[in-house]
Amino acid sequence: VQRQTFTTRAGHESVNLIAETPTGRTDNVIMLGAHWDGVEAGAGMNDNASGTAALLQVATELADFGALNNQVRFAFWGAEETGLEGSRHYVGELSEDEVDQLVVYYNYDMIGSPNYLIGVENGKAETYNDKPLADGSAQAMDVQSGYFDAIGQPWQPSEMCCTDYNAFHDAGVAAGGKAIEDPPGERDGPFGKLILAYLRDPSG
Repeated sequence: VQRQTFTTRAGHESVNLIAETPTGRTDNVIMLGAHWDGVEAGAGMNDNASGTAALLQVATELADFGALNNQVRFAFWGAEETGLEGSRHYVGELSEDEVDQLVVYYNYDMIGSPNYLIGVENGKAETYNDKPLADGSAQAMDVQSGYFDAIGQPWQPSEMCCTDYNAFHDAGVAAGGKAIEDPPGERDGPFGKLILAYLRDPSG
């Protein structure tokens, strides 16, 4: 686990935690991220303990998979609530070659709402932040929506907006993820099944 410290615009120290699987192609990395900080005005259990807990569970499950086709990298971002500072710092520290090694970034934020909305980030939008979406964003959406279609789970496109995939999008990395909102306490809901099914597929 890599501990990446940085200073926020307000002058406070924060930290990103980065972990990688020991196997898999390092030139074709699948990256999953969630922010660990919160705000007093929001319910920290959902925003974003739900996302971080889900990624920890996925990492635990991957430990039993054996060798992977592609390396999987997990990121737990600091200072998201103050302007996506942790993820922006991380991407800003990557070399051009390191950016090119990322095949896709999936972000998971507030996935524990009792609303049970299955929202898939719309990787088929024409633009995001006044810039065309990176190649692969539509396929990132299809991976998720295709899984939900296969199990008969209704879903809807979710408009991409202001979260930790911004820096990756701006760097030209395909992005996806989002509001797959299982009820609190459900360990075997659509989010967990989706991401594990994707990571099990060696053709990705």
